Amino acid sequence: MKINYLTVCIALLLLPVILSAQYNQDATLLEIPTPAHQRPVSVYFAGESKPPKPYLRLAYIAMGKGDAQNLTPTIEMLQQRAQLLGADAIIILGGTNKVRVVNMGEWVEEQVISDLEALAVVYPENLQFVPGCVKAWHALQPDSTGRRWEKMGSQFFSPKGQPSGTEGNIKWLDWWEKRSHAYIMEFPWSFTKDEYGRKLRIDLPNNQRARVIYTSEESRTIKKLNLFSAGEFTGSIAYAFEDKGKRIKSREIVTGTDKTRSHIEYPEYDAEGNISGYLIMLKNGEKTEQFLRIEFEFYSPEEWEAIVQKVVKTQSSE
Repeated sequence: MKINYLTVCIALLLLPVILSAQYNQDATLLEIPTPAHQRPVSVYFAGESKPPKPYLRLAYIAMGKGDAQNLTPTIEMLQQRAQLLGADAIIILGGTNKVRVVNMGEWVEEQVISDLEALAVVYPENLQFVPGCVKAWHALQPDSTGRRWEKMGSQFFSPKGQPSGTEGNIKWLDWWEKRSHAYIMEFPWSFTKDEYGRKLRIDLPNNQRARVIYTSEESRTIKKLNLFSAGEFTGSIAYAFEDKGKRIKSREIVTGTDKTRSHIEYPEYDAEGNISGYLIMLKNGEKTEQFLRIEFEFYSPEEWEAIVQKVVKTQSSE
């Protein structure tokens, strides 16, 4: 089950964010989410100045093609980049100057441009708890009586959404993930668009493809996904929406061409309206029965704080 693309730690669990990563943070040196912010980012220069208190190394960043005679715009762009990463300060490590030749009609001008490199850092006290960090996915199926759910397997994640181990049989987690809306529609696979900017064809791994059908010629509301493998039709996923088309109510997953048998996926929400898992029903002819539950387990503030303290203890610099 390869799910390294996932960033399942998110601030708001609104469908279909749980997989796709509305959070989708860039790679950093910390296994703790550091949400983007609008706070001022301090600037220090290696060998001349440094942050006045302990910090954590967050990411090495660079910005090029700046005017070597005026580095202020380049530094400001580095600060903006640091804000997107959630950094509190940057330490300018240095840069290199290059000569660029610019043709201006009959004139040829040489311009000196500068590339700047910096270390983005974050202060431990700003590592605030991020609600909605997924600790695990759990797959459950009905027991022999059909009255109780039994846990089949679990996939665990770090606070930043990286897989951190499995337990039991994760066959149905893999089955569900590969058919999820986010896996197909939200992850940046290669795709083709139409004149309205809508995805029409999505190229998935292992020579698989999804063709997107919308409810009308100009609508962005999905009606159905047709799935193909090596050019052969393998099934479809039909959509139903609620809240005036703002969120998915259910999806009917059909394998092959036999429409008498399908799986219907229903998202489940907590008291705050955040998604907490899925219920999947098996429809076989006129009969419908419970088939699978996907439950999400989230990191608690106490677990988060323990992880932060461990990171601070092992990675803090001065």
